[in-house]
Amino acid sequence: MIVGEITAPADVQRVELVWVELGSKPLADLHPMTRNVLNELDTRLATGPLRHDAPVPFFHFYGGKMQKDVLG
Repeated sequence: MIVGEITAPADVQRVELVWVELGSKPLADLHPMTRNVLNELDTRLATGPLRHDAPVPFFHFYGGKMQKDVLG
């Protein structure tokens, strides 16, 4: 379900805002970074409430490959 859509000039990536239910089968066209972030969140929520002192995952690309570092 598309909630809103943001359009930008041709040289900027198009962004769509969608609702995705955690734990559901991800949409086929989700960016791999988005899938990883949602999977990480789903895994963390399954263990109980999020804590302020918990390590924080930081997803980024380095050398053309997706990386996950843990902050904290």
